[in-house]
Amino acid sequence: MRKFMVFLSILFVIGLSLFAASCFMGTTFSEYRDMILDEENYEEKIIVHQYNEDEIKLDFNLSSKNVVFQYEETSEITIKYYENIEKDEVVNTYQDGTLAFSIKRKWYFNIYFLPFLTEKYDLMTVTLPKDIVFENFKIKVSSGNITIPSLKVNDKIDLLTSSGKINVNDINTNGFYTEVNSGNVVINNLITSDIQARISSGNLSVNNVTCNNMTINMNSGNAHIKYATVKNADVRIQSGNLVFDNSKVDNFSNLKISSGIVTLNKVELTNINATVSSGSLKLNIKDAKDFEYDLKASSGSIKINGQGQGSRYQKNGTEGLIYIRITSGWIEINY
Repeated sequence: MRKFMVFLSILFVIGLSLFAASCFMGTTFSEYRDMILDEENYEEKIIVHQYNEDEIKLDFNLSSKNVVFQYEETSEITIKYYENIEKDEVVNTYQDGTLAFSIKRKWYFNIYFLPFLTEKYDLMTVTLPKDIVFENFKIKVSSGNITIPSLKVNDKIDLLTSSGKINVNDINTNGFYTEVNSGNVVINNLITSDIQARISSGNLSVNNVTCNNMTINMNSGNAHIKYATVKNADVRIQSGNLVFDNSKVDNFSNLKISSGIVTLNKVELTNINATVSSGSLKLNIKDAKDFEYDLKASSGSIKINGQGQGSRYQKNGTEGLIYIRITSGWIEINY
């Protein structure tokens, strides 16, 4: 792997050197750009499908596109995009109620390593009928942005990004799954039975969510949940930060943190079971005066309403249970 990175670095330096040399010999930036961009091989494509299903399945797999979904008073599904006829591989089918579309760039050698692609060629618009209902909705994007104004999906939504941004609003579905390798997912107004989020290295922002079960697995990244109503939450963090704001979580059945910071701010809950190896847990809980507390910090400190409690704090109660074990770090609870 190291040798390969050195090889890429050498090629990059060569590309910059050739670029500088060509500029010195009189080649303008505009001429250089046109040579690399390969504009003559781009063609605008418009694909139209007649929508005649009660509900359909959508499956998009995109290497590098900025996709915007929009709705109109129409009975057609229209996909508009630019295709490089020499370097893009496109598959488009609509059969048995499934709309499948994929576009990926063939590997090709470019010594300049300067991808002067413009927004014009990266943009893809998908126009849908206003009354469309999906059975399943799946989008996978390697690099690019996805914008969806609203979605109604009876079964499940899958949103996956390697390096890009997904922005979705007004979602109603039975199941919701998102996976972020290195990118950002922003969700506003989500109603679902189950939400699952897997974050390798990226950011997840969810605003106004109602669900029965929420599962979050985070290797390294940040997650911010606001105005959530959750019956059960299962959160596991290797290294990262998690914030719940102005939310109601009936039961935190499992909150496990290897290294990170978790903040529950103005959260109403009934039970929480948390284990922290190295990090901190800050809880600002509504109406937690009559809870049962069982807190222990092997190497760290505990504070309740600003008062230090040493490394162990126990209190009987009748309203709920707060059970926390921390190996190295601190616990702060205010109510």
